[in-house]
Amino acid sequence: MRVRMFKYLYYNRKKSIYFTEERSHKLTFMEKALLCLNLQRKIEIPFLDLDVNTVCDLRCAKCAKCTPYFKKKESYAAADVIGHLETLLKYVDKIYALSIIGGEPFLNRDIGEVIRFCSDCGKIQDVDITTNATVMPDESVFQTLAHSRVVVHISDYKLKNAKLTENKKRFIEKLDAYGIPYQFFTHENWLDFGPVEKRGHGKRQLKMMYYCCPMNSCNIFNQGKIYRCGRASYMGNHGIGELEDVIDVSCIHSRAQMRKKLRWFYTRSYSSACEYCSDKPENVIPGIQIGEA
Repeated sequence: MRVRMFKYLYYNRKKSIYFTEERSHKLTFMEKALLCLNLQRKIEIPFLDLDVNTVCDLRCAKCAKCTPYFKKKESYAAADVIGHLETLLKYVDKIYALSIIGGEPFLNRDIGEVIRFCSDCGKIQDVDITTNATVMPDESVFQTLAHSRVVVHISDYKLKNAKLTENKKRFIEKLDAYGIPYQFFTHENWLDFGPVEKRGHGKRQLKMMYYCCPMNSCNIFNQGKIYRCGRASYMGNHGIGELEDVIDVSCIHSRAQMRKKLRWFYTRSYSSACEYCSDKPENVIPGIQIGEA
């Protein structure tokens, strides 16, 4: 029990410091010490991806979230997204970094409401929205972004489609015109985890896979459930396999339950979804569209 507690505290505090320094500012030694000690025993989440849809205008081969392969393409209503987030935050004191994602989040017609809520929420320290920048939302969305504290993260894929490239140029011009902060994220390569199918890995193998996986802290909040990664979220939406490490926030009714559940969630040696990944993922070029040579 003490080992699990130490493991949880180490992971939770280490990641909270990492995401704060990556997105906000460098912490002093004293600030780090106070964050690690957590004298007020706050219940905190270092990082969370907030899914707003399963729709994307791109069809990227080897997409880690399996977005092109979702059977049902849908955008979640703002009331549902916000409602699930409020249920989570009822017993959580702070989320250090929250990233609004899809699919392509700007294809959600309610995205302005989600941006506004996340920006105004005092329990969320840093907020960003991740986009491929090829979709032009309504003018009102740019206005909402301009009056928010949300930073736009642009996945800078090298697209061959001239129309999409032009859209991206126009999108960035709009950000500049409104003074909206944005950052480019250039992906040198992706990892191809292979098709979502059971592999028969041994426990030792699963632990090593999980330890080495760059996605092991990319927790996904999709329709009221926290998954360990995008592939796990895809599996949950399609009823693939038996996912053990999922938090359904609708089943939590106290701070004690939430604390216990998060401790259990963050101290597992591997995810049940790892069983459905290749143990030797290969590097692939990012953003290649299905059907492109």
